Amino acid sequence: PIEAPPIVPACWSIIALHPRSLVPLLPKLRAGGLLFADETLVDTKPPDGVVRIGVPATRIAERAGNRLGAGMAMLGAFVAWTGLVALDEVVAAMRAALPSHRAKMVDANTALLEAGAAWAHEVRGAA
Repeated sequence: PIEAPPIVPACWSIIALHPRSLVPLLPKLRAGGLLFADETLVDTKPPDGVVRIGVPATRIAERAGNRLGAGMAMLGAFVAWTGLVALDEVVAAMRAALPSHRAKMVDANTALLEAGAAWAHEVRGAA
């Protein structure tokens, strides 16, 4: 468990699901970095030299019938876009991390992760 988030002086990527939380982080994003922004809620322009990837995370979650699942859809898109880790490893970690009273969310979360990854593969493949 993370008891206190680390203080990071610089980063190569940011996932932004809401504009308010993005403001203090943007100055830490290095040139050449990636800003993954929920295009439904975040219209913030990134700093020069940063690539903005507008992900329709909220719309993906709404189509899946779970608007609150936008974070899972975004994580799936991030993982697929960056190749940082395999999607099946993220699904396994999510399964292991969910407490027993949330176990019923495994299938819905997996579907959201996969939908976000599918979006990234489709968009990245077209680029």
